[in-house]
Amino acid sequence: MGPEVLGLDAVPKVENVIAADFDNDGNIEIFCNNSPGANLLFTRTGDLTGPMMGWERRNIGDASEVVGHGAGAAAGDLDADGVLELLVTHADRQFAPTTLFKSPLAA
Repeated sequence: MGPEVLGLDAVPKVENVIAADFDNDGNIEIFCNNSPGANLLFTRTGDLTGPMMGWERRNIGDASEVVGHGAGAAAGDLDADGVLELLVTHADRQFAPTTLFKSPLAA
């Protein structure tokens, strides 16, 4: 078994990658924590033809942090509601906050 080339859009300097089911649809999404630049989320479309080879960029709202300098990220069900939350750390200033993003799927 060899490596699979994912065919994702050009992704800037990636600090962290998380593969998880962020929207509870049973399929894995890929979150890329970038620095500098916007964070990105990709989902599988099933269409393995074309330049993205079955991946599509999703709008992730505020979690994209367009001007952010991500230093790391983690996902987990922090509040036990059955939906993953996303924690993003930053490196753009000495005491940068850690940001928690909740899914719109959360009750």
